[in-house]
Amino acid sequence: MACFQCCLPDEDRANEQMVHVKAKFVGMSDSMPEDVGAALVETSFAAGAELFRARLAREFVDTPIGLDFERVHPLDILHVERVEEGDASAVGVYNSRVTKERRVQVGDYIMSVNGVIGLDAMLDILERRVEVTVVVARPHEFDVTVAKNGKPLGLELKFERPSDAMFVSDIDAGHAVDASGANLKVGDRIVEVNGRTSFDDMAAQLRESECVHLRVSRACRYVLAL
Repeated sequence: MACFQCCLPDEDRANEQMVHVKAKFVGMSDSMPEDVGAALVETSFAAGAELFRARLAREFVDTPIGLDFERVHPLDILHVERVEEGDASAVGVYNSRVTKERRVQVGDYIMSVNGVIGLDAMLDILERRVEVTVVVARPHEFDVTVAKNGKPLGLELKFERPSDAMFVSDIDAGHAVDASGANLKVGDRIVEVNGRTSFDDMAAQLRESECVHLRVSRACRYVLAL
């Protein structure tokens, strides 16, 4: 994981622990999962976002799960970069047996695994268990426009190659994004800048353009009562 524009030290994850959380969703359907995790407690949620459980099972631990991930460090969740279809992977078998609305897709976010949150903890369970239940959040995508008006943009971004996307790790007070009141939050994933989607082109647009049009992907944030 690297930083763009203003570098921040990597978080110390040596003491990251598995945390099991049971919670009740406030004002949401009883069918919604209850084990998203305390780290994801928010007072708002992404409009129209979906949240569901997916049970991925394989006969042997060396059978692939069939998912490649990008780590979303600010929120300690996983972003799905690749999905292997077909009966050679656990996710391929799962996707073949459920409706389209409940298939795991590229762009989804994995919020918890077997009721556990934390990047390393989730990845460890995915690697070592033959059967896992993941809580999947569909991305909420929206557009944001920010005019710099002579100010620095004020976004601190992290990225993980070879992915082209950038994650918002901090927003500087008083700079363009903050002053504009733009709907951006820590953990948002920037997938397009002024129509450009490659990392180098997006970085150049963020540095050089006086007005930036952003396409943003956000994991849903549900209100929880713990």
